[in-house]
Amino acid sequence: MTRFRSTILIYSIISLLFQADLFPKSAKSPYKALKQSKNKKVGSRQLKPADPVLEWRDCGEDCLKRVFGEEIENIRIPPIKGILKNFTLQGENLYLLVQNFNLIADAIFVIRRDTGRIQAIWGIGRLNAEAIAADAQSIWILSESKKYFLRRLSPAGKGIEDIGINSLPEGKIRGLAFAGGNFIFTVHSAAGTDICMINPAARLPSRLYSFRGAIPAIAFFRGNLIACLEDFGTDASRWLLVISLKSGLKNKVRFVDAEPLGFAASDRSIYMMEKLEKGARAYPLAVLPDKNLVITDPIIRRLEITFPLISGNSNPYDADLWIPYPMNRRFQNVRKIAIDPRPHEVVPDRYGNRWAHITWRGASGSVKALLKFDMLSCAAAYTLDTVDTAEMKDIPEKILNDSLQETGNFDTSSYIIRSHSTRIAANGTYLDRILAVRDYINKAVSYSGRNPRWPRASEYLFRGRGDSYGCTVSFAALSRFLGVPARAAGGLLLDRSAHNQAEECTAWNQVYFPGRGWIDVIPGQYRQDIIDSPGCRSNRYFITFEGDFDTVDYTSVFTGTEWLGVCRWSGVDTKRKADIVIGRVLVKAAELKE
Repeated sequence: MTRFRSTILIYSIISLLFQADLFPKSAKSPYKALKQSKNKKVGSRQLKPADPVLEWRDCGEDCLKRVFGEEIENIRIPPIKGILKNFTLQGENLYLLVQNFNLIADAIFVIRRDTGRIQAIWGIGRLNAEAIAADAQSIWILSESKKYFLRRLSPAGKGIEDIGINSLPEGKIRGLAFAGGNFIFTVHSAAGTDICMINPAARLPSRLYSFRGAIPAIAFFRGNLIACLEDFGTDASRWLLVISLKSGLKNKVRFVDAEPLGFAASDRSIYMMEKLEKGARAYPLAVLPDKNLVITDPIIRRLEITFPLISGNSNPYDADLWIPYPMNRRFQNVRKIAIDPRPHEVVPDRYGNRWAHITWRGASGSVKALLKFDMLSCAAAYTLDTVDTAEMKDIPEKILNDSLQETGNFDTSSYIIRSHSTRIAANGTYLDRILAVRDYINKAVSYSGRNPRWPRASEYLFRGRGDSYGCTVSFAALSRFLGVPARAAGGLLLDRSAHNQAEECTAWNQVYFPGRGWIDVIPGQYRQDIIDSPGCRSNRYFITFEGDFDTVDYTSVFTGTEWLGVCRWSGVDTKRKADIVIGRVLVKAAELKE
C-alpha cells in the first residue's frame, strides 16, 4: 500500500512539472503550426502568414548568387598614400599595385579578401610599375622599364626572375592578364589602343588587335579576354569587350556607370576595382553576352525601414496600413523578412507587387511599423541598339493590353497629353521613339524635388515642373499615347548620397523592349548614378513597386501618388477627433559580409 501511494505521489509531481513547463515538450510539426495559423481570421478575411524564412536559394531564375558563381564578396581597400594602379587575386589574398607609395617607391599591398586587412607591404623600387597579374604559382609585375619589363615574384614577395625587352612599345602601357603561358597587356596612344601579347620565353611583344579609345582594364576569363573600352566618340562612354584570342571581337556591350582601375579573374568570376573618395573597392562583375547584359557590384545589406503614423493628439483611432512587402525581382533578392507588428495578411496587387497589411485598433498617439530584411542587389546595364529591328508586332498581346491603357494618373485622354505628343518625333526605330519621349520629358518637365505633388501626368506637363514622380507619370502617359508600353517603378535610397528628401524615395520608368523584357529608363535630368542611356539600373535602391500608378481601392491597388503604401484610418470617438498623417519613412542600411 505504501509503495502504491509513493507511485501516485511521484506521478502527480511529474504532472505538475510538465504543466509548469519545467520539462521540455516534444517539438510540434511545423506543417501543423502553419496549418493552424492559416485558419485564423481577422474580421472576415483569412490570415495569410508572411514568409520570413526566405533564403537566397528561393529566388528562382533571378538568383544573383548563381549568376556570380556564388562569389559576391565586396573587398574594401583603405586609403593609401600613392597612386593605385592595378590589382590581382590569388587564393585568399588581393595584391594591390601602388605607384610612388609614400613618395618613396612602388609597392605591392597584400590584402586579405575576407577582412580587407593589410597583411604585408612589399617595396619593389622605382620602376614605373603599371600593372599586376597572377598565375597559379607567381605574381607578375609589368613595368615601363626595358630591363624589368616583367618581374616575377613568389606569393611571399621574393623575387624569382626579371624579363627584359629590347625596346618598349610606344604609348602608355596599361593592364595585364595571364592567358595560358602568355601575357596580354594594352598600349594606349593618340591613335587608340593596341592589345599586345608577350611570351616570357620569347621576350618579343606582338600586336593582336587595335581599338579606338582607351582600354584601362583587361582580364582573361574562361577562354576570352574581357576589356573595358573608353570610347568617347559614341553616345556611351564605356563598353565591355569580349575578345577571342583566335577570332577577335565576339561581343561589345554597354558597361555600367563605373570607371575601373583594373580587372582580375578568379576561378568563378571577374572582379573589378573602382577608386572611391577614400580608398577603393573590388567587387564581382558578370558578363552575359547572350543577353547583352552586364551586371556588377553585388551588395548584401541588412535593412531596417520604419513606416510611422504620426498622431496630432492622443485621441483614439483605428488604422490600416499597407506597406511594400520585400520581393525577389530581376536584380533584387531578399531573405529573412520580419515585420513588427506582425501583419494580418500579405496581399498581392494587380501588378504583381505584394503588400503587408498592418492594423491598429483603438490606438492613441503615434505608432510605427518596422520592416527588417536582408537584400542582395546589383547594378545592371543592357545593350540596346538604335538599329534594332524590334517593333510593335514583336510585343506580346497581353503586354499591349495591360500597358497601353489609361489609368487615373496616366491620363492619356487629356488634351494636354495629346497636345504634347504632337511635338515628339515618333518616327524611326522602336528605340528611337523611346529616346525621343525621354528627351522631350527632360526638357518639358523641369525637375525640382521641392515641388508639390499632383496625381496626373497632364498637370505636370501643363505646369512644366515636377519631381521624380512627375517625370515618371509624364513619360508613361506620353509613351502609352504613342504606342510604347510603359509603366512605373519606385524605390527607397539605401545610402546617404541623396541631395534632398525627394531623391530618398524616387520613381522612374520601365518600357517593354521585345527580346529584353522590361528595361529601366530614367527621365528627368537629376540622376547622377545612372548613365545617360536606357537599360541601366543602380543598386542603390530597394525596389518597392513596379506597375501603374492609379486610384487606391484597398483591394487590388495599394499605392497612388505615393509608392510606399497607403493608410486608411478613422477616429474611435466621434467627440474626440483624431488627427493622423503618414510620417517620413526612415531607412537604416548596413552592408553585410558573406
